[in-house]
Amino acid sequence: MRRQRHLYAVPQECTVVHISGACKYNATGCPVVGGGIYFGYQDDRNQAVRPPTSARSSVAAEIYALSVALVETEPFVVLRVRSQSRMIVAGLTEHLSTWEDRGWLNVAHAELFKDAVARIRSRSAPTFFKLVDRRSSDDDMASAKALARRAVDEAPTPGLMLPPPLAGMLASGMKLCALSQKAAYRVILNGRSDFGRRATERNLAMVTDATATYAKQTLDAGQLWRSLYHKDLRRTMRDFWWTALHGALRVGTFWEKIPTLEHRASCSHCGVTEDLEHIWLRCDVPAWDTLWKLVSALLTKRGIGLPRLTFGVLLAAPALYAHNAANVRMKGKGATRLLRIALTETCHLIWKLRCERVIDRNGDPDHYHSMAEVCNRWFYAINKRLRLDQLLTRPALFFFFFNSGADIVLDTWRGTLEDELALPEDWTRCEGVLVGKLLPCAFLDTG
Repeated sequence: MRRQRHLYAVPQECTVVHISGACKYNATGCPVVGGGIYFGYQDDRNQAVRPPTSARSSVAAEIYALSVALVETEPFVVLRVRSQSRMIVAGLTEHLSTWEDRGWLNVAHAELFKDAVARIRSRSAPTFFKLVDRRSSDDDMASAKALARRAVDEAPTPGLMLPPPLAGMLASGMKLCALSQKAAYRVILNGRSDFGRRATERNLAMVTDATATYAKQTLDAGQLWRSLYHKDLRRTMRDFWWTALHGALRVGTFWEKIPTLEHRASCSHCGVTEDLEHIWLRCDVPAWDTLWKLVSALLTKRGIGLPRLTFGVLLAAPALYAHNAANVRMKGKGATRLLRIALTETCHLIWKLRCERVIDRNGDPDHYHSMAEVCNRWFYAINKRLRLDQLLTRPALFFFFFNSGADIVLDTWRGTLEDELALPEDWTRCEGVLVGKLLPCAFLDTG
């Protein structure tokens, strides 16, 4: 027999909250993030919150907004959370057990997620999540977005200090069934405080300061390392840049500790300590500065402003974004791609020319590279990369009838080609396409 409901039973309370996150870059290129919490019309719990300064994405701001919403809601009230972030909804429902079994290894914003999970588990009433379609016209979600944008645009008053969640709500460590050799090695590396190399830390700090000062861009270590795997870089360039960031090239102080080879630490032309910064920017070998003039001329034809060339900016070349002459970030991927190609190819060419001069030619001034040779080598490297782009746009198999990469290649080299007006609209299948001459012939004459 079905049990009848008593007349004096108290109906279960339910609260619906919409959360959202927003992110924008300020004048210095630093990301400013904010979260919006919307409970309902004229509800006192509606807030525009700023997450901790370590949060640099809209997802992180939205997770923090969720924690604030959990604090503002009574623990005995059923809570229904609405969000448009698939990462948050799926992470707290489908992937939560897997993440926790693996000890939150390689999970973005793990600390914020763990704080929200602990608060959810400390509640006596259930918490439900629902993914809201971004194309839907949900007025409450629009209100949450407006609060998030207000948190970004306006400096909100300092919010409440979130109380720490109850202890014992999270499992520590990693389950043995989810452990692998790769995961165990990664956990060991993450737990080591002395893993960083002094040269690497010094270069990363230099890159961060230089990009914020001269390139109007905020760049952290994770973004820089991930940029080495970007398709804009050739495999050879990735290996070279990885070695350069670690300060592991065999130049300068590397030779000072090797008996009978201490003289290799000094530049054979300038007589000072030869580090990578000296090789790229300070060595006054004849025709060396011509390469940077060629880079500036190439980028100018494309409307790209060349950032101030410092050692930190050049180390960050794989992750830089293109800006115009007015220091405004350019739209589209083509300009940024050309900037990265020009800087990385030029830096690598300078390194190769230095090795040829010191090793193959024994530093003999009578056998230095001439200005014409240096310019021809640079044009060959750039045109070789242009030819590689053309080949990469072709389908791998003959039955592919479309090309998905031609647009980005056309946008990359637009405005830089020789006799470009005579080329067809899609020149990726044409032979003999070259980058146009950038400097007057008299300038290139070795006299």
